[in-house]
Amino acid sequence: MSKDCEILNRFLEEIHEEKCVFKVSKEVVNDLKEAVEELVRKFVHKVSFATAYPLFSGSKILSRGSFYEGTKVEEPNEFDFLVELDVLSQPGRVGFRSECLDCPGYTHVLFTDPELQRMNAELESSPKDNFLRPYTISSYYRRCLEEAYRKLFTGSWCRPDDVRIDKGCGFLRLQEHISTNWGPNTLVKLVWTTKTLPDDNILKCIVLTVDITPAIVYRPPECNPDSAGADKHCHVVPARNDICKHGSSTICCCWRISHSSEETEKMRSLSDVHKKIYKIFKVVCRKRIIDGPLRSLTSYMLKTAVLHHTETCDSNSSIGACTMKILEELLTFAQQEYLPDYFIPEQNVWAKQNENDVVSPVPIIEKLILEFKSIAGCAVEDYDFGQLFKYFDMLKEELAMIEANLFSASHSTLPDLAEVNPADDTNSG
Repeated sequence: MSKDCEILNRFLEEIHEEKCVFKVSKEVVNDLKEAVEELVRKFVHKVSFATAYPLFSGSKILSRGSFYEGTKVEEPNEFDFLVELDVLSQPGRVGFRSECLDCPGYTHVLFTDPELQRMNAELESSPKDNFLRPYTISSYYRRCLEEAYRKLFTGSWCRPDDVRIDKGCGFLRLQEHISTNWGPNTLVKLVWTTKTLPDDNILKCIVLTVDITPAIVYRPPECNPDSAGADKHCHVVPARNDICKHGSSTICCCWRISHSSEETEKMRSLSDVHKKIYKIFKVVCRKRIIDGPLRSLTSYMLKTAVLHHTETCDSNSSIGACTMKILEELLTFAQQEYLPDYFIPEQNVWAKQNENDVVSPVPIIEKLILEFKSIAGCAVEDYDFGQLFKYFDMLKEELAMIEANLFSASHSTLPDLAEVNPADDTNSG
């Protein structure tokens, strides 16, 4: 261990233990996980046997996201699942075409089974294209989940408390009904309550969300549709693409190619040091809960940087040395304005699809490097655990202020359209 990193190592390890580790016991986490999975199985099983939409029969549930990667921080309050639609995932049922060539990571889906196409014509964009509309399928699946909720539990829209799954350490209930928000996934909001001990009058409640996203196994055009040559780790999921040439952001034909299965396995296989670093990054780049994470440096950007780093790191370095190396690599990517996606290298994670909402993360990264170097340079005798934790919270606030100023400066430089061409304002008055 380098002496230069001794204090930084200690600081980062203590930050991880204090800020990143679940504050509830392993027994509670395990019971909560089992309750969530039981509820999701009930929903998906009911949908699979729904006669109204046989297209969704026989679906398989796949666990994804940070909880299953082992990188969830603070509380076990988010669970992600892909539902692999068996009918559409069978070889020969659908085909894939890269219609939007300037959008790497996206594809179009169309029926190749004439009988399936005849039975599900309402899912297609138009007789001319015959592309499956991703948001139509996700909307249909959401309706099936809503129907499953009604049939499985209350039969009423007014009694979500009736949905309850009991485990040894506590119970899980629905906080509210199935979400109908627009998007590729269905959002289910739940509340876990840990049972009290005889001398404990406080119920430990965790408000959590479950994302359920329909998916299709992706078989690239170069694969023989009658063989098992597809990448079983790969799926396509409904996703927004504002520049899909066959539609708009709300009625587009692009499906996003998802490597979430491979990503989950890769993250699980990381060394403890690299997992800790990624979790610390997620915490340090998270503002107050009400504000959410930094927009200029998201958790996926940080994950991508960590994954690229692991390709050349022997995992024998200290947590401090690896942290500084990842930040320096991330700064280089930011200065080049190109961060290649780990699984789809031709896709730039920092692609500016909406210029008004994207600013450079360079000042944020430079600030982190400067401050972590300062900590690394502290003398051992000057190390003060309490003071450094106060400093950590102040650093998070400083990062939030830097980003706020960046966005403010970015928006203030935009031209006022009314002043640029006031004669075109024909609707005034």
